[in-house]
Amino acid sequence: MRTKVIKSKFIEHHLSFLRQKDLSCSSFQKHSNQIFSHLGQELYNFLPITTKKIETPLTEMEANFVDSNNILLVAVLRSAFPMCQGIQKSLDKSTLAVIDIKRNETTAQPHLNYDGIPKNLSKYNRIVIPDPMLATGGSACMTIDILKKRGAKNIIYLSLISAGKGINYINQQHPDVEVIVCAMDPSLNQQSYIVPGLGDFGDRYFTNQTLHIPDTINNTTLIYQPNGQFTVQSNS
Repeated sequence: MRTKVIKSKFIEHHLSFLRQKDLSCSSFQKHSNQIFSHLGQELYNFLPITTKKIETPLTEMEANFVDSNNILLVAVLRSAFPMCQGIQKSLDKSTLAVIDIKRNETTAQPHLNYDGIPKNLSKYNRIVIPDPMLATGGSACMTIDILKKRGAKNIIYLSLISAGKGINYINQQHPDVEVIVCAMDPSLNQQSYIVPGLGDFGDRYFTNQTLHIPDTINNTTLIYQPNGQFTVQSNS
């Protein structure tokens, strides 16, 4: 079992705000973005170290640097996009790929709507899947399956709030994937929502906004309408 829990009073503080049902959309975004920027810094603890010889004003020494090159962030849309944007503030050399997977609200099974992940992932030495909510683990494992078929290695799944069922499912299906969580909630309800959780993250973060999410790798824009309609626009 490769699951680690980030112990951070900073994250716990802002997460406590997010859990409150009457929090306004603007406040929900503010506290979410605080956490996501901080998570970029926390990720440094899980990245490889490169040792290089440097010169200080007084002498030479061996210094440790975090190897933040060749990192791919995979955003499972729509809710993971702001999480990836926050993390990129600390990992500014990382590349962002997008994928759209929708959960069937009746069966709780995932369905692939859009695949913007590069066909060959062998050049990336770390692949991080940031995701605010890990419930059943179905969408997570579908994403990991796609990544592995394209040569992915050293995959990290990073979740804000996770249920034990989703963590166990990833550990069973992909025991080599490192799962990092900020909070572990005890259960899921009949609709497969995390309890106590915070509700639907995407609905609370975006409300009724029309979203234009860029896929820079494939030169397209993904457009989400408030009524749920989803279209892909070519930028060429």
